[in-house]
Amino acid sequence: MSLKIQIQEQLEHRILHGLGCEWETVLWVLEPHERGMLRKPLISIRDLNSQWGYWSGSKNELCLSRELVLNHGWDSVREVLLHEIAHQYAEQVLGARRERPHGPSFQQACRRLRANPTASGNSRPLRERIAGETEDHHDKIFRRIIKLLSLAQSCNPHEAESAMLKAHELIAKYNIDLSNGSAQRSYTSIFAGKPALRHPREEYHLAHLLQDYYFVHGLWVST
Repeated sequence: MSLKIQIQEQLEHRILHGLGCEWETVLWVLEPHERGMLRKPLISIRDLNSQWGYWSGSKNELCLSRELVLNHGWDSVREVLLHEIAHQYAEQVLGARRERPHGPSFQQACRRLRANPTASGNSRPLRERIAGETEDHHDKIFRRIIKLLSLAQSCNPHEAESAMLKAHELIAKYNIDLSNGSAQRSYTSIFAGKPALRHPREEYHLAHLLQDYYFVHGLWVST
């Protein structure tokens, strides 16, 4: 056996262990009776051609693509894993064995588990979606806000004040549209910073700034 294959096998063993830990972590948001209804699944890594992962109820198996787990960030891997756990939850807790795969019970499971219902098939991984730019209307507004915030640093106080007021006006309007509009909303989840036993005070101030002004929902995650 070549050294390369040995290294890949050891890496996959560690990834499988991490996926098992993530599955256990998901249980924290569930009620005790729901945890008892979820059977601990077999977790596997396979070569998949047209999808990032799948849930097999007959085998009680959660499978993720080898391409995904070896070549993409853990945030992207976790997003797909949560999607597949939502399938498991819909089947084993909500009893949705005869519904279509992404039916009402699955959508309910995604809301319950904070999972992305579109993180399947050949969808773009989380990191690629964050890094990429599109011509989406909301993206255009976001880029305009960034430009206004840049102008708000102008040495001309009148120009800076005008740009800042317009930026806040767009931010407030954009948030209202997302909350009250009928368009489908999407969310992303990303880890920021490094694990630590204690966090300095400035990190808490930064977290509050993100929540108060950038429509971010912050969570301190135990590690």
